[in-house]
Amino acid sequence: MGTWEDMVYGHQAAADLSFHLEWELPQQIRINDPIKDRDVTGCVLSLESQIGQIEAKGNSAGFIRCKEFRYGLSDGNQEVLSAQLSPSKTEVGKFEVKATGLDLIRNKGRGWQFP
Repeated sequence: MGTWEDMVYGHQAAADLSFHLEWELPQQIRINDPIKDRDVTGCVLSLESQIGQIEAKGNSAGFIRCKEFRYGLSDGNQEVLSAQLSPSKTEVGKFEVKATGLDLIRNKGRGWQFP
């Protein structure tokens, strides 16, 4: 595909590249929410992502990083569930996981912070 500048519109190195994929499942998927004691069902999955070149700092200059990543589940008419990974607004270099339609509860399973 070439360099980052070759892939982005107008060879603008500061530009991000975004994409959205969506597909219909052959049958409904059912996700159990044990906290609310209910099931979430849907038949259309989606994936969105935004990638870009990180700022030139030290030895990481020129690396391409995923800036945002999002999954969605809809029933064909409206989104019933989504999960998103995006940069933290308060801590540089950290990411946050957010979800709608399902409560996320972190259970510590490892002794170190998840990057």
